[in-house]
Amino acid sequence: DGPFTTACSTQNIPYSENFNGVTVPAIPLCTTVINSGSGNLWATAANPAANGFTSQVLKYGFNSLNAANTWFFTKGLNLSSGTSYRLTFKYNNNSGFTEKFKVAYGVNITAAAMTTVLADYPAITGGAATANTATIDFVPTATGTFYIGFQAYSAADQFNLYLDDISVDLTPTDAVDYANI
Repeated sequence: DGPFTTACSTQNIPYSENFNGVTVPAIPLCTTVINSGSGNLWATAANPAANGFTSQVLKYGFNSLNAANTWFFTKGLNLSSGTSYRLTFKYNNNSGFTEKFKVAYGVNITAAAMTTVLADYPAITGGAATANTATIDFVPTATGTFYIGFQAYSAADQFNLYLDDISVDLTPTDAVDYANI
């Protein structure tokens, strides 16, 4: 007999992940990391406080020979067509090296399924003492289960990239852009 596993159910909104409920370097249950290249995988790491975080984080640690091409996927999120959602998260690096990552979503936990890019951060530098906070509003064109993917694609031999405090909620009604209605 193989190991016992529990099937993961999909998540209604609101959703949040702060990476504190696991033992480093494990990833949270029902989330997934894949390597689409030959660099390293995302993994959890202890608090890099000097870089603006206050607890455990998700970290891409550099590979000295190979570029990053690794994805972290949230658990499956139940989203509705025509509804505006707000994705927020914190990110930073810890050096003057340039780190890169993209955020996308799609209907499966594969790189090929990440068909809608929500943001691209191709030049994260400086390792500031305060983490960057991203806020992205998006509206799915279909109803179903979706996964949000975070792809580290930094060049080889850079340093560390951090991600934390991911949340998806309904976009506040006061944030609606009435000029585009």
